[in-house]
This record gives sequence, C-alpha cells and structure tokens, in this order.
Amino acid sequence: LLDQYRVGITGEIASGKSKVAEDLVAAARKAGLPSVHINVDEILRELYDEDSVGAHIVRDELAKRFGAGVLANGGKTVNRPALAAIVFDVAAYADRKFVVNLTMPHVYRLYRKALAHARGLVVVEWARMAEMSMGAMTNHNVIVVSSPDRDKFIAARGLDAERVAAMSRLQFTASEKKILLESAARAARSGDVVAYENRFRTDLKNPDPALLHLLDYLIGPVFPGLQSLKK
Repeated sequence: LLDQYRVGITGEIASGKSKVAEDLVAAARKAGLPSVHINVDEILRELYDEDSVGAHIVRDELAKRFGAGVLANGGKTVNRPALAAIVFDVAAYADRKFVVNLTMPHVYRLYRKALAHARGLVVVEWARMAEMSMGAMTNHNVIVVSSPDRDKFIAARGLDAERVAAMSRLQFTASEKKILLESAARAARSGDVVAYENRFRTDLKNPDPALLHLLDYLIGPVFPGLQSLKK
C-alpha cells in the first residue's frame, strides 16, 4: 500500500527483537508517523486458537499426524508446548516442513488482514523471515538483530537456556540470515537489509540512537520527520 512503510525485524532467538520492534514503533509515533507492530509468531498463535474453518482443518491435520496430545481445550486450541517438543527436535525436518506447509497459507491470510487497516510505519517481526524467504513481506527492508548479551536476555525473560539452544540450532545465525535476505533484496532490486547489534539495557525508556539512525536510513527518504529524533 502506498501509505505504508514496512520494515522487517528478524534475528537470533533471545536477542531482544520484540523490544527493538517496540522502540521503532514508539519512535515513529513520536515523530508523528502512525505505526503498528505485527508479530508473525503471534499470528501463528492466533491461528492455532482461531474458531474458523481453516483453523479447524489445521488442528485436525496436526492431530492426524502427531496425535491428539498436540491439541488442548477439547480440540479447540493447539497445545503449543507439545507441538514444539516434536517439531523442534533436530531430526524432525519432515515434521517441521509439514507444519509450515499446513499453516503458512492461513498465516498469510491473517497477515493480510492485519495489514488492511495499517498506516504509516508497519514493523513486521518474524524470527524465521530469512528461513522462509519472506523478505518481500516488507519490500526487503529488514533489520537483522543480533546481541552479544543473549545470556542476559534469556535470564531476564526466564527462558530455558537448553531449549533456546535447541531452537537456535534450527535457525540461521544473524549473519546467515542477513546474507540470505540481502541476496533476495538484490534479486528483487528492492529494499535494504541492515544489521543491528542489540545490547541489554536497563534504560528501557530511551531507544538506542543507533537504532533510530537505521530507521531513518530505511524510511527517512519518504518520511523526513524522523530526522528530528536524531537531534
């Protein structure tokens, strides 16, 4: 849409991607640009719990392949921890591919629905944007987040370090994500893919100036108002 400026956020697990997305949204609004944050992983969770024909089919197919234990609430929702325990096994490539092929058409449907009324800056967060070759969702404008402080993010969020490590083995590193997304951007002759090193900060009120520079670099040419945030 002509009145949307889409920026993708991806990166390693426990690198603070959601906080980066929230900071971008807050900065854009402060500069007078309407802004919204769309988290594709949350869209997937919405699908698992949705009361729709498509969601019912998804749950039925999951149960057929993995057993009734992957469902909850009388089959009305997906037992996400049980499903994750299956598909995040390193050897479960075929199972992961099955789940991706089953769910992605519905994820796109809900994504288009979320975009329908969005205006201004649309920050699209998705951990697996590179793995799914979906840089086009944001016209190949993507910030790839890494962090040398992942242990601190893991501790602050109370995550299981072993599970994070297991999930990380199923994703590309930040550098690998950036290379893949850059290749797609060059092929499309569209967008910019930039790297951002996110540090663990105790000052959560003021966004990192380096992040604001990246936002200005990506959409400043179409929204000069962002210049005021760097002063």
